[in-house]
Amino acid sequence: RVTDFSEVGVRAVDDRTLEVELENPTPYFIQLCAFPTLHPVPVGLIEKHGDDWVKPGKLVGNGAYALESWRINDKIRLRKNPHYWDRSNVSLETIDVLPISDANVAFNFYASGLADLLADEVVFHSPVVHTPQVGKPITTLYLSAAFKTLNEPGHFRYLREVVDGNNAVLEFQTEIDGITINRFDMIQWNDEGKIVDFKVMVRPLKAVNAIHAAMGRMLDAIKPAKA
Repeated sequence: RVTDFSEVGVRAVDDRTLEVELENPTPYFIQLCAFPTLHPVPVGLIEKHGDDWVKPGKLVGNGAYALESWRINDKIRLRKNPHYWDRSNVSLETIDVLPISDANVAFNFYASGLADLLADEVVFHSPVVHTPQVGKPITTLYLSAAFKTLNEPGHFRYLREVVDGNNAVLEFQTEIDGITINRFDMIQWNDEGKIVDFKVMVRPLKAVNAIHAAMGRMLDAIKPAKA
């Protein structure tokens, strides 16, 4: 193991030039320089903050967005960098990055657009699950299953809606296994336009039983297989 850095074939010629001496010809070395392990880091910040240098308020970057907040296993919020050289052409003020490990849930977020519609702590009330489901990922999973189950082509009909302030009730009609189903969505959103509460109710009783069976099959189909 080399302990004397002067023996390493890398040196800074000046403030803008890095010289690397290779042991063998490596024609793809320039491409290797794009790897994160070769990204430059702010030594001064690391010496000042230690491991905390990557946290909001301390991390320095030169991209179009700056790190505003980072809630572990929840979301990373990026805000438009006022110092970015081409900031006049950056249209979005903020970007939320959702750390979703489940590929199916991540795809459902993208395909359905629910990531932009649901609040972080949205509560979903299923007609077949007694316990309210809290959070974007689980709500997206159930809503995706519900959309696939209840939006049967040729049977789904939108009947009416009632809107009052930040609340709405939507009525639909569809059919599953020959059973006519009335579905009511009770939706509440916050002042930012994000849905905070989503309750699904159905009638008659035979419809509840039919949905329970169909939703179960759909959830099994879209959930990832267990190792």
